[in-house]
Amino acid sequence: MDADFDIRYTDRPITPFVGLTTVKNFYQNSGLQDVISSLPLSHPGSNRGYDPVDIIEGFLVSVILGARRLAHAGLLRHDKVVSEMFGWTKGMASESTFNRFFKKFDVELNDEVFIELNRWWFTKLKVKHHTVDIDSTVISRYGSQDGVEVGYNPRKPGRGSHHPLIIQNLSLIVPVITKMLNLHQIRTINEIIPLHLLSC
Repeated sequence: MDADFDIRYTDRPITPFVGLTTVKNFYQNSGLQDVISSLPLSHPGSNRGYDPVDIIEGFLVSVILGARRLAHAGLLRHDKVVSEMFGWTKGMASESTFNRFFKKFDVELNDEVFIELNRWWFTKLKVKHHTVDIDSTVISRYGSQDGVEVGYNPRKPGRGSHHPLIIQNLSLIVPVITKMLNLHQIRTINEIIPLHLLSC
């Protein structure tokens, strides 16, 4: 079949991800960008480092575009349009930069960051009441890891483990490490709710 195609050339940078303009507008107008900017994130020690907000935004954009591992984020490093769209002056971070950044998140920093994010998120929900399904599980650990203690572990009796608390219907994981809170010693939910849920 013969067909005529209108072929044009341009020196301007182009991208197949033009739909991200909608994502960017929603992200900025929702106030999430301001919330992330106010978080106690680790900043680089030199001018060559990436802004932590840019790293988080790059990670979020990569996930939206279907990235399933940090190496996939490298595909956007050559897309100048996306970098300009979000204002990443140094462009998209590399896989090694993502790795170094996320390795800085320990239990204490996770609590600081995600409690603030959860608080912001719940203020956006226009509902008066929540029904929360709470359960716990046992994660067996091997070797020396922070917060591991020997407690209730039906599959591996005597094995050190973590006992995280899971809030299922909100798809929210509340990290309760045995170093902070031994769930097998808890008798009422009132001993847990003030510590985590009310912080949201």
